[in-house]
Amino acid sequence: MSDWAEADTQLAELEDNITNAKYQDAIALKTAAIAGDPDPGTASTEAANRAVLYQTEVVRHAHREATKAGAVVMRSLEENRLEILELALNKAEAGILAWQQSVVQLQHTYSVEESNRQSALDGLKMMSKLRLTNEKIQFDSVFPVAGILQVPKTREDQVLGITVLLRKMFLDDTPEPEVKTKKGPHVFVRR
Repeated sequence: MSDWAEADTQLAELEDNITNAKYQDAIALKTAAIAGDPDPGTASTEAANRAVLYQTEVVRHAHREATKAGAVVMRSLEENRLEILELALNKAEAGILAWQQSVVQLQHTYSVEESNRQSALDGLKMMSKLRLTNEKIQFDSVFPVAGILQVPKTREDQVLGITVLLRKMFLDDTPEPEVKTKKGPHVFVRR
């Protein structure tokens, strides 16, 4: 937990203690009045109020420090945004390449296993087609697979388009053409 959150939690607890301190002071006052003793004062309430006042300053200080630290982090992120972007793009492109290779491998494995299955059923198909069961058992030679295995498409046009666009917009050294408009056709000028 951050210092700020911890300090704020303690402040809430101390604020809750004020009500209890007022109640304790009221009981002490009533007890003293019944016993004929002098007024005991409001020491508990004053101490609770003072603790809240102190903790409020601690919370403000912690908030200021957290805000400063957040500003430093944001400044660092902004200063390093191109490096962060390049790392993110490299990771995305590597992940997509790995995904595509895995799906191609899965498609190949499925194709090989389907072929193996068909080969394994050759004998039964032959028995059915040639009626080698002496008409005692007749069965269809088609053995469909229950369920469907769908291999996803490996095209990643949208994400690859975004990575290309981000690279071109932020990481390429080639400046974008500047469009100047005048009467007549648009003129493209390199900066």
